[in-house]
Amino acid sequence: MGIIRNIIICGFLLSVFSACAQKPKDDKIKGYRMSRLTGNMEFYNSKNEKIVEYPFSNITLDEKELGFYTVGTLTKRGIMTDRGVMVVDTLYEWLGIIDMNLAIVYDKSKYGLIDFKGKIIVPVIYDDITEAKTPGCFEVKKDGKSGIMNKEGKFISPLK
Repeated sequence: MGIIRNIIICGFLLSVFSACAQKPKDDKIKGYRMSRLTGNMEFYNSKNEKIVEYPFSNITLDEKELGFYTVGTLTKRGIMTDRGVMVVDTLYEWLGIIDMNLAIVYDKSKYGLIDFKGKIIVPVIYDDITEAKTPGCFEVKKDGKSGIMNKEGKFISPLK
C-alpha cells in the first residue's frame, strides 16, 4: 500500500513539475502539410512545431478569419479550431460556417444547422437552408414549402 502511494505521489509531482518546466508554445496553426510517412495532414505553428495530426485530405481556409477550418476526408467534413481542436467531427458530406458558433450542414441530400458542439439546432431534413434577409434567421424549404427559422431552430414563419 505504501509503495503504491509513493508511486502515485511521484507520478503526480513529475507531471506537475514537467508541465511547469515546459515553455509556453504558440499553438495557433500557421501551416500544414501532408505527412509522407502516414499520409495524414500535420498542422504546424509559427515555429514549425507540429501541433496535431489528423487523417484529413481536405482543408478549407474560407473561415480562417473566424478562427476555424473546414476539414475532412473525400466524403465527410468537420470543423477544427485554429489551435487544432476538433469542434465538430467529420460527419457531414458538406458544411459551411455561418458565424462563430453555427454551421449549415448537408448530408444525404438534406440540410440542417448545427452549433460548434455538434448539437443539432435544425434537423438535417430540409431540402434547402439559406440565410434570410432578417439577421439571425434562415429560410428553410421542404417538400415545396418554405418557412423562416431563428438561430435556436424555432419557426418564426411556419412552412407554407
